[in-house]
Amino acid sequence: WLGTSLGVDADYFIRGGIYGSLQQGVGLICGLVIIYAFGHFVPPAVFGEYNLLLSIISLLAIVSLPGMNTAVLRSVGQGYDRSLTQAVRVKLKWSTLGIPLLLGLAYYYKLRGSDVMPALMIVTAVFFPFIYSFSVTQSFFVAKKRFDLQAVFNAISSVMTAALVSWAIIVKGNLFWAMVGYLIG
Repeated sequence: WLGTSLGVDADYFIRGGIYGSLQQGVGLICGLVIIYAFGHFVPPAVFGEYNLLLSIISLLAIVSLPGMNTAVLRSVGQGYDRSLTQAVRVKLKWSTLGIPLLLGLAYYYKLRGSDVMPALMIVTAVFFPFIYSFSVTQSFFVAKKRFDLQAVFNAISSVMTAALVSWAIIVKGNLFWAMVGYLIG
């Protein structure tokens, strides 16, 4: 009744909304856990450096062709499921452009006298092609209207990241292992 009176697919809208809300809730809690760990176990400068690294990674995400996610959403919605594997391959290939950029930043930070940042840039360069390349699967699940799988995978990723980063901060107490935890999660 609700769907016909409003002119929307109510089941699709409600299911997607519930799973999306649960996913957002898990992400919020995981973010708060990470902030708590940084706030209570390391100096504030470490959290600032962590945010700097996340900003650099986000800025370099442009080379991993983020628009491919939208293209996969459309093509899978039209029945071309194979576009997922093609998109992952293309995103992996283009994401390798981030490697020399990160290595260049490592060299820059080494020249500036930093010890930790060059090592972090090198580790990030190793993981960079994989950070955004497989995010296209989220668009695949949305196109297939499998909001449950999308929410579960995102929640698992958020919990893994929060657990690894928090463990690294609490046990190791340094930025290097926190960043490794982020990249693995």
